[in-house]
Amino acid sequence: MFQGYHLRNSTFRNTRPGQELTGWLFQVKSSGMIRSRKKKRLVKLQGHRLTVLDAQTGDVKQDLYLSEGSVDGGPGDKVMTLSIKTKKLILIAETEKEYAEWLSSFTYAFRRLEQYYELGNEIGRGAFSIVRQGRMRENSKPVAVKVIRNVGEARFLHRNEIEILARVEHANIVQTHDVFERKTETYIVMEYMRGGELYDVIAEAESFSEKISREVLRDILKGIQYLHSNGIVHRDLKPENLLCNSKIFPPSVKIADFGLSAYLGSDRGEMLNTLVGSPGYVAPEILLKRPYSKPVDMWAVGVIFHQMLTSLLPYSASSEREYVDMALIGPTFKGSEWEGISVDARDLITSLLSFDPGDRPSAEMALKHRFFKSVRLSSQTIARQRRSLLHSCQRSSVSVQKEVIPKRLTDSSLISSSMLL
Repeated sequence: MFQGYHLRNSTFRNTRPGQELTGWLFQVKSSGMIRSRKKKRLVKLQGHRLTVLDAQTGDVKQDLYLSEGSVDGGPGDKVMTLSIKTKKLILIAETEKEYAEWLSSFTYAFRRLEQYYELGNEIGRGAFSIVRQGRMRENSKPVAVKVIRNVGEARFLHRNEIEILARVEHANIVQTHDVFERKTETYIVMEYMRGGELYDVIAEAESFSEKISREVLRDILKGIQYLHSNGIVHRDLKPENLLCNSKIFPPSVKIADFGLSAYLGSDRGEMLNTLVGSPGYVAPEILLKRPYSKPVDMWAVGVIFHQMLTSLLPYSASSEREYVDMALIGPTFKGSEWEGISVDARDLITSLLSFDPGDRPSAEMALKHRFFKSVRLSSQTIARQRRSLLHSCQRSSVSVQKEVIPKRLTDSSLISSSMLL
């Protein structure tokens, strides 16, 4: 018996997270030059965790984490010596093929963050993690390192996140370089986004207009188009998860944080049911506990586009029911903030915020909307005073005044990936 699994199409540079290997190996004990008789063992490697079981009784003989140590392979004899702190474990494979697979997997399991990256100061903090600035040892390129505590539900959510991060690579997705797993912590090494959050960049820009918003929206939709074409639903699109590579305007915008994302797999018609999202950006079908899919991301894009142009969320409601009722009516475009905003922009927002998920355009369709071809878009600068409401230091106070749905939902609260930053 020999079974192996790892993310073979992973985009990671130095690591192979999520690898699983199970098979029979022979174990020997060594004392100086003398080795004991070989004993057959069932060996399981899950990420960094190594479990060795007795072949007959199933009793656990060793249960170790390979976060510190090394593996040496013996030439020609299929022997692997694992050095783990003060312990040595000698394992022998039956075939050259199995030996090569086990040796490769052990090598990846022993790799440590410190071998490839240097950690710097803390630049962010969440309920279950911190984010630190770092740099690559080989070329001093800056990176951001998300350090996650492996506790409770966070452990399972981040396992899902890692599997998705390993599969995505696009100009409008924040690139993940590596993932290092330890017993109590997981380290996600990401592209460092110098510009920070999109809305902060907009708030601080010398000028921002409907015409410029088109380029920002184009980047967001291209990222969503890529995700959806690969069967991935983000499920938590919001300002905090849109990052810029620079503060120079207009920046390149990238989508981040896949903690609540879902992979539809080969069945692209699959529907989801989990109650997740963030207040203000969650689609009505999720609140109504109906099966949902990719259109929930398009709803969030509509909310974000509305907010970019006006600094306001489209609906102000005191309850879920009121929010759903307002969503059923659709955006009204009343108020002075809409003066000078084109008909094409309003039409695109209306379609993105369609109550019926089937009426919302896909990302591909949205990119073909006449808004992206129009020559009638306003170049008039949106007042900086209004844009200041988009700043991260202001949004919390605005959300109190423009609360879309209560922070605490009935039955079960929405889980936001910002809780797991």
